[in-house]
Amino acid sequence: MVPTVSSPIKPNFALNLSRLRKALQISQEALARKISATSGIKITRSAVAQWEKGFFKPQLDTFVALCAALEATPNEILDINGVVGSSGDHAGEVLPSSPSPNSA
Repeated sequence: MVPTVSSPIKPNFALNLSRLRKALQISQEALARKISATSGIKITRSAVAQWEKGFFKPQLDTFVALCAALEATPNEILDINGVVGSSGDHAGEVLPSSPSPNSA
């Protein structure tokens, strides 16, 4: 039996998706329509609700369309560094990515 590993970004994704959508003052239905209209990928309100509840995550192509629809970067939605919306000094900020070792 292979153990399953839960994704460490899942809770952040669900919470940030909801927060970003509400900041734009659009409904789940409106977000689904916006993704569908701009990407050609059929998304339903139910799919958005499932993402916000953390039950499912979108496929990569849908995630790219989601970022565009929310006018957000992947880091803003995934909050990989765990700082977006936290109560620390960087609350609500997205930290810039580290410079590559070759850039000097």
